[in-house]
Amino acid sequence: MQLGTIEGDVDTSGFEFRATEEVGKFDFVSVRSNDRWILAQIESVTKQSSGETTAHANIIGYRDKGMTRAPRQVIEPGSIVYSADQDLISQTLGLDNDGLRIGSLETNDGIDIFVNPEDFYKHFAVLAQTGAGKCVTPETDVLMSDGNTVPIKEIFEGSDQIIREGDEEELRMLNDCSVKALDDYSLTDADAIYAYRKEADKVLEVKTGSGRKIEITPEHPLMVAEKEYSFVDSEEIEEGQHIAVPREISTTSDESLELSEDLQSRVGEESDRRENLQEQYKRYRQHEEEGKAISEIEEVLNVPRGTVENWKYQDYVPDERSGLALSMNSKGIEVPESLTPEMAEFLSLVIAEGTEQQAEGSYRVIFTNNEDRLMQRFTTLSEELFGLEARSMRENAEYIDSTSLKHLLDDIGYETLQKSRNKRIPGSVMHSSKKSKRKFLRTFYDCEGCMEDHEITLTSASKEVINSLSYMLLEFGIFSRISSRKKRATNSDHEGDTYYRLCVSGVNQMQKFADKIGFGMERKQEKLENYLEDREGNTNSDVIPLEGDHLKKERNKTGFSQRGLAEKIDAHPTLVSLYERDERSPSRHKFSAMAEELESELFRDLARSDLYWDKVVSIEEKDYSGYVYDLTVREHHNFVAGTGGIVSHNSYLTGVLVEEMLEQDFPVLVVDPHGEFSSLEDPNPDNEDESRSYEIKEYSPNTDINKSALPLEFSSVNLGKKQIQTLITDSLTNSQMGVLYNALKGLKEKDEDYSLTDVEDAVEKEESSAKWNLLNYLEQLEDSGLFSENPVDPRDLVEEGRASVINLKAVEPDSAEMAVYLLAKNLFDLRKRDEIPPFIMVFEEAHNFIPEKGFGQAISNPIMRKIASEGRKFGVGIGVISQRPARIDKNVLSQCNTQFILKVTNPNDLNAISKSFEGVSSEVEGMIKSLPPGVCFVLGNQYPVMTDVRQRKSRHGGETQTVDEYEKKTEIKVFEPQEGISSVENEYGQKFDVTYYPLYLVDKDDEKVLVDGAEGEVKAKKLKPTSKEKQVLFKIENNVSRKNIVEELDITVPKLKELITHLRDKDLLEEDELEVSDSVIDVDKSERHVSASDVMDYQLTEEEVDASTESQVSRVYYPYYSTDDVLYDPILGNEVN
Repeated sequence: MQLGTIEGDVDTSGFEFRATEEVGKFDFVSVRSNDRWILAQIESVTKQSSGETTAHANIIGYRDKGMTRAPRQVIEPGSIVYSADQDLISQTLGLDNDGLRIGSLETNDGIDIFVNPEDFYKHFAVLAQTGAGKCVTPETDVLMSDGNTVPIKEIFEGSDQIIREGDEEELRMLNDCSVKALDDYSLTDADAIYAYRKEADKVLEVKTGSGRKIEITPEHPLMVAEKEYSFVDSEEIEEGQHIAVPREISTTSDESLELSEDLQSRVGEESDRRENLQEQYKRYRQHEEEGKAISEIEEVLNVPRGTVENWKYQDYVPDERSGLALSMNSKGIEVPESLTPEMAEFLSLVIAEGTEQQAEGSYRVIFTNNEDRLMQRFTTLSEELFGLEARSMRENAEYIDSTSLKHLLDDIGYETLQKSRNKRIPGSVMHSSKKSKRKFLRTFYDCEGCMEDHEITLTSASKEVINSLSYMLLEFGIFSRISSRKKRATNSDHEGDTYYRLCVSGVNQMQKFADKIGFGMERKQEKLENYLEDREGNTNSDVIPLEGDHLKKERNKTGFSQRGLAEKIDAHPTLVSLYERDERSPSRHKFSAMAEELESELFRDLARSDLYWDKVVSIEEKDYSGYVYDLTVREHHNFVAGTGGIVSHNSYLTGVLVEEMLEQDFPVLVVDPHGEFSSLEDPNPDNEDESRSYEIKEYSPNTDINKSALPLEFSSVNLGKKQIQTLITDSLTNSQMGVLYNALKGLKEKDEDYSLTDVEDAVEKEESSAKWNLLNYLEQLEDSGLFSENPVDPRDLVEEGRASVINLKAVEPDSAEMAVYLLAKNLFDLRKRDEIPPFIMVFEEAHNFIPEKGFGQAISNPIMRKIASEGRKFGVGIGVISQRPARIDKNVLSQCNTQFILKVTNPNDLNAISKSFEGVSSEVEGMIKSLPPGVCFVLGNQYPVMTDVRQRKSRHGGETQTVDEYEKKTEIKVFEPQEGISSVENEYGQKFDVTYYPLYLVDKDDEKVLVDGAEGEVKAKKLKPTSKEKQVLFKIENNVSRKNIVEELDITVPKLKELITHLRDKDLLEEDELEVSDSVIDVDKSERHVSASDVMDYQLTEEEVDASTESQVSRVYYPYYSTDDVLYDPILGNEVN
């Protein structure tokens, strides 16, 4: 199929093309060039403002003589781009057609991905990143490129492009979603391409000294100064360390105020109706002057008699209203074409000091303030912007009435009729020009701000307003602090409500406020200027934390002494000494001066950065029940989020690999630190087609916790000096080695077997005082529980077609290291003597057993390095599994012939991967950063292959998964719940299941009926209104008064009463009030993909419910939430008894 034509940039590595059909990131495409088919893969897709779609594709090459070769000539512009067929993809990528099946090609599920079984004896690695599941809570605000802040949940729900969906996690693709992200140490705009959510049961609340706050999962990384200014998992951050928050931001602006299509349509219809009525009135005047009777005029003009009588007897003349008007009685208002500074000022007044009221057919904005200037501005702006006259309510309150204004405000993003606590600053303000934002801020501070003794403060009941104001101030380089406190009434025992305070302090920041924002109120501005007069700024609040050793190293490189550097930066030598002893951090000014003198690019970048290093004052772990969310951001892989802004699982895949090896009758040994792999013996209940179990044998040093495991014990008989030295984690002194040598010599001279206890007894008899520490080490070995005189025979651990699972759950780290060392050494020795068959050892959390230099020591490291370099020639393969690639011994990692790479974004981890494996180009690195959950790169073929990992055949034992469990889904139509299941769970404090109950919706000529699809019982009925009744209902729904209904529908008052009575008889109107009755039949319905196991079966057919051929019968499901003792109706919002 033709997808488009090559246009724009073209070279031998890639090309751009204009797409005429829908294309997606990572799709394979082909181009005919020089009589060869060239395969390429799409790297990015861009929607142009013109509506066209362009894509950039990286060239893979063409197949020639069994090799994939890159083209030497540039593909001609104008060449047609086609969708690549499966044969071309398979041949060009050099894919195997049998072996261990890992999954399918991500973009072509008809192509299976296999790995050669023999490659596993050449070692393999499964690498991901801890934090690939990094997430924040639903209401966390994300800073968008246009300056707006949007809760991350809204970003997720704003997309309907579902990539993967499961009960516990879901992935969606995003379009045109640009956020603020960190590029090195500067903020930039970046595209968020995926939104992800998963369920979580724990979050960390991180608070900083400036009042910033964010709730995140423990794996979520934040940039930390004390960790070489790099991203660190939040669970590793300590109080007192400094994390990066925005210091200054710049945003794109869009001042346009375009009305929505719906509102424009309604305005157009009303305008046409007014024009028509005015034309009819002119004709009426002509007929009246001619002396025609009312009945005659009514017939000629085809106008209701009541309208003609109003013209004649009530002197009613239709207005020539312009602007925004939505009914005959509403006054038209002018609509500003853009969010001007004046419009921003009006919105600021309303948000800060306005209250709103709504009654039948009316909307009122009341502005209350004691300042005459602000009262006058409200009056003036109401007239100038909208043509509305403000009226006085009392001495300090003015009001305007206009339902059209309500529709306008709602349409431009201001949520009307909110209490002060729930108010938000609309996005139209947040992405307006700096001139408009300056006006908004100045007006808001005039209303709610004040100049206190030494700081500028502003208090609001709305956390969202304070958060948005803090971001807005950052656009002017003004850093603020956020705090909260409770306020209570003096005549009440109520503990009070929480109010939020925004504070600008420090002479430098306050001077910026005075220069760039300022107060419009003279007395407030004068007080601020008087405070700032003759005061010098203190830069010590904006410091850059610096590791003293790093500074000392940079200073020594340039040959500066502490005194010499101090002189260059105009500081006392003691100050430099304090920096290097980590007792003080330099201000940004001093840091910048040091950067220039030391010629350090890192220091220069930090000094010029957009970051403020905010001290962590508390980290609190909280229980949590519900969804958490994450964004995948192209290239930069971070985003700014939280209150005030904070720059913020591979065991499933391993299970698939183990399953495949067992099906090939490989002997497999799995080192399992978390007890996840014993589930291999349980079939996967969610994989009906391929569900099966595998033979395993489980061992553990701790059978008290791991009760189903056999004891893992090693021989304590005849341990030699070298082996004991290896097992003791600390280095022995010469004296201690002498004591050990003498003790073992004496035991061996007896020519009898000896145990570890015998060694201890012999050491105790030695006279040297060095024996006491040595005895302590030997007792630790004895207490480890790893040694026995009747150990497991290591030969029993290796058997064809069986997995031996070494369960190290709840085993101390030192004991776990010893167990791995003893296993690896004993089995490798047996294999070299050909006493056991070739086998594979799989190491989960491999960084704990094979650490890279600088990340600790492990006694298992030397033997693992030996197996990595020599194991393949003896038939011993190792599988290295880790979420921290940078912490694995690089020599071991580089020996892995086949690699499975899941999503990795940490630069250190990516660097470790790219240095260890061939084929990881910059393009592949970029794709690895953007991998969705459940997808991995398989490296080992000629070209890295992006693979959708297949479903497990056995049950997955891990609590955190990187792929969906592929639960069987079905698409149904369902009544939309009015309450989400997470909110009900939070209310009850327990977990609920969802069940979809079958119903039939029967649509008859005169009524709609909801029938139980299992029992046949009628659940609800709704009589249909007549045509005229429907018109009356529509008017009532839109709050049209009785008088206007009579006029607009050309009916008499008695007729209206009769119609209302009929509607009440049909239960379509409330009995006591003129309000439309609610019916479950009218609840919105939507199509959903849900778990088939949650859907109850229909027991009755459509014919059994209604045999009439005139009726339309459709299936619809009703949701219920349930526990063992509670059944909850999320539509009616109550328990079902």
